Amino acid sequence: MAPAAETETRTILFTDIVESTRMRTALGDVAADAVRRDHDAILREAIERHQGTVGKWLGDGVMAVFESAAAAVECAAEMQRQVTDHSSRAGLDLAIRIGLSAGDVAEEDGDWYGTPVVEAARLEASADAGQIVVAEIVRQLAGTRTSLAFGPTRELSLKGLGAPLPACAVSWGGDADPEVDLRAVRHLRLVPASAPELVGRAGDLAELSHLLGEPSALVTLTGPGGVGKTRLACAAAEDAAATGGFPSGVHFVDLASVGPEQVVNAVASVLDVREAPTLDLQASVAAHIAGRRMLLILDNCEHVVNAVAQLAHTLLADAPEVVMVATSQVPLGIAEEVVYGVAPLGLPPETTADADRAIGSPAVQLFVDRARRSNRGFALTDETASSVVQICRRLDGIPLAIELAAARSRALSPSQIAERLDDRFHLLTGGSRTAVERHQTLRAAVDWSYSLLSADERRLLARVSSFPGGFDLEAAEQIGSDDAPDGVSR
Repeated sequence: MAPAAETETRTILFTDIVESTRMRTALGDVAADAVRRDHDAILREAIERHQGTVGKWLGDGVMAVFESAAAAVECAAEMQRQVTDHSSRAGLDLAIRIGLSAGDVAEEDGDWYGTPVVEAARLEASADAGQIVVAEIVRQLAGTRTSLAFGPTRELSLKGLGAPLPACAVSWGGDADPEVDLRAVRHLRLVPASAPELVGRAGDLAELSHLLGEPSALVTLTGPGGVGKTRLACAAAEDAAATGGFPSGVHFVDLASVGPEQVVNAVASVLDVREAPTLDLQASVAAHIAGRRMLLILDNCEHVVNAVAQLAHTLLADAPEVVMVATSQVPLGIAEEVVYGVAPLGLPPETTADADRAIGSPAVQLFVDRARRSNRGFALTDETASSVVQICRRLDGIPLAIELAAARSRALSPSQIAERLDDRFHLLTGGSRTAVERHQTLRAAVDWSYSLLSADERRLLARVSSFPGGFDLEAAEQIGSDDAPDGVSR
């Protein structure tokens, strides 16, 4: 066994361009690439000037490592000022967001690992355009060695972190405001850090936002694993929080790792509710939210669907002002529910062979966006378009599978990726280290869905898999009947 890498105390900084896809669409590839080169130069110069080290370039941003927390914060402020000034002079709408954390990290083969790396990435993804969000430990380490003003410290509950993370915003403008605060704290601390921006879901987002505007609602987003239910729910929540539609907040409950008996406890923990002396915990939660206009997101419900259904029914009866969004591979099955099926992304025709037509497909748009995050030189051309179309079609427009395939663009060409899809479980691995485990490989996503099936459902799945070109309801009923030949299930 190889010895563990030695750890060192460092401050980690992450940046990202906000809404880069929209900027690229507006400017075109050539102009957008020029803007990105200027942006990269600004960031690199700031990092070097503050004795930092570039850890790696990530899509439209950078991870940097600093020995001094004060230098890291000063660097972040300089980045914001320089990017803002450059954008203004060029007549661009370019903005970045920055997150920082600090602690013990380890370096291996030029990459850095440790909890502070995850924390900094989550803080960056939760920040607004033009914002710097730092973990409380960074503020403490920087102390009086920086003249920048820090806002009030808040407890941020970010996806992937086991406990709330104390953090604050940094005022980097000319008129430093010591009371600078995090944006919509109730939203930032409870909605998980977003993945890269949503691509190809404008229609779904508009429809879901409309449903969330109803006086009282439970909307369940259903669909296969990896289709993007959580990401869509979070994007709608971001829009809702930005418009002030939920004055009592947006609250995100991740149920992926809890059992049926822990569902109420998970909700109570996010809402910071304790059992009242005369009430059980579920009644205490209902009493706490009664009369409040809030959005409650219950994520990954498929393995605890009965417990979630019972809780949702009770809470909606006792707290009609609450709006709920559940994400699940199956509906909850209660009267209050509106089921919204999240479909795979739209695909181009199989014969599409030129870039201009291919990019009109949401699935291709997603592949190109994620490929550029893995390989900054990636471009969709007439030479690569047919291979990209083939990849998206063979992966059935499933966003997770497309993102995993696009991540291979750092080492493989589109034609090489397409050729290797016959062994897709081997190829489609290596997702984000900060993603939940079942989203890091395609096999893990399929295994999660398969584990939810009953013995009878698994038997039926084995039988219908004998149809090479799909099947209809009548065929499934015939092959799934008890008197169907046993041989068809093998």
